Amino acid sequence: MSTDTPNPAYRIPVAPGNPPTYPPTALPVNRTPAWIVLAAGAVAILASFLPWASITAPFVGTVTTYGTDGDGWITIAAAAVVVGFGIAALREDGRLVAFGIFAELASLVTIGVAVTAMVELWRRAAALHAELTAGEDKFGIGATMADATRVRVGVGLWLLLIAGLVGAVAIVVTLLTRRSFYTSDSSGPSSVAQS
Repeated sequence: MSTDTPNPAYRIPVAPGNPPTYPPTALPVNRTPAWIVLAAGAVAILASFLPWASITAPFVGTVTTYGTDGDGWITIAAAAVVVGFGIAALREDGRLVAFGIFAELASLVTIGVAVTAMVELWRRAAALHAELTAGEDKFGIGATMADATRVRVGVGLWLLLIAGLVGAVAIVVTLLTRRSFYTSDSSGPSSVAQS
């Protein structure tokens, strides 16, 4: 038997004029956004335990406020939701859309708490400076104390804000990546046959 003649047993029945079709091929899922979501949530949890504000004043010294002294417990709970979504995305669990929307709201809560705390801290610093410099100050004591008083945003708030922003973006990217993966119509070798 000639080797140039194909074996009929291996022929795929094809309708006239239509190229052969193949089942969709599995595409690799980009897990990088999910890892970023997981890292952002972990950083937000860590930031909730770090200093959020510090004030240094004459005769008082430095007083430091930590996240857990106030709204840090809210951000810990919100960041835990973000971490949970990151784990679910890495495990490729179903129903990521609903979980992702919830995690996105949690990230927005984290951002809102950080921004609100910063604005309130700056407002109080301005009010304290105005109080120390108000009225007559013949000897310049109030102005001297105002200049010596320092109110600083702690590293925890900055990390919390950055983690919230990064997490919010990464969650959206993760959802868009998974949606394009599950809705993609990969025709395998048939795309080559049609070209």
